[in-house]
Amino acid sequence: MASIIESGWLYLITHFSDFQLASLGSFLLHESVFFLSGLPFIYLERAGLLSKYKIQTKNNTPTAQEKCISRLLFYHFSVNLPLMIVSYPVFRFMVYHCHPGKWS
Repeated sequence: MASIIESGWLYLITHFSDFQLASLGSFLLHESVFFLSGLPFIYLERAGLLSKYKIQTKNNTPTAQEKCISRLLFYHFSVNLPLMIVSYPVFRFMVYHCHPGKWS
């Protein structure tokens, strides 16, 4: 198991730059976890298995869910991705130019 993780890590650091891993890699990992963790609940909602636990009186239609998911994708690509791309150079600048004071 350790050799698989080690070989995967070695592949990542030899084939991708720090910028690609920090910005695009973070974005892909974030999006994968965010949307894949919600898939079971989307399925359960569409199948009607969660309707008896629902607090709101409004019913979610499949078109409303699709609209919500498409807006989420738009916001993630138009806000999160640029923010992750811009944050890498900013943090690199902060490491080299902004030294923290002493703790004591």
